[in-house]
Amino acid sequence: EIFIEENNEKPRLYLHFAMAALQQGSYAVAMDMFKQSSDICNSPNPPAYFNEVFSSIDAKIIIEFKEGNMDGAEREMKHRLDVVSKWIGNPSCAIAKDLHRLGCFYSVLGRHEECVNCLEESIDVGLGYDDYDALDAIKLLATTRDAMDDKDGAVNDYERALAIEEDLNNKARLMNALSNLYIKDSWKSDTAVDYLEK
Repeated sequence: EIFIEENNEKPRLYLHFAMAALQQGSYAVAMDMFKQSSDICNSPNPPAYFNEVFSSIDAKIIIEFKEGNMDGAEREMKHRLDVVSKWIGNPSCAIAKDLHRLGCFYSVLGRHEECVNCLEESIDVGLGYDDYDALDAIKLLATTRDAMDDKDGAVNDYERALAIEEDLNNKARLMNALSNLYIKDSWKSDTAVDYLEK
């Protein structure tokens, strides 16, 4: 039993070394230490320090992003989704949040269709949880569909966001976005005026 405990703590030790190296700006050393600890993610059950494991994956995502390795960042984000699904469960609020984050990542890269797919799944999963920010996801979905020239989809999402937005300034911004979409369709110009007057 002592051997098993020591063996289970070894990945944690590597995680601590990795975080220390990261604080010193030694990305290569940190990534090597993270790699040494990666076997723990193969466990079917989460270790007691599972939050530290998730923090380590987050750190790897940041490192890959800072170094311009978008494929590596995407791989780590998907890896995190797999681990969260295994250790926390799917569906779960954690899965919804990670899908939202992956959608944001795809949005930054201009990969709109993948962004929409992630956000739609995120919203479907997350709506049942109080701790999930559905409004933020729906807003991003609306702007992404707008960028894809999916006007009907964008209008629908802006109106969904408008229905749950409580801040008056943010409501005004959403109405302005809706009016701009309606202005693009001349036959809906009256609707655009209605939103602008509001």
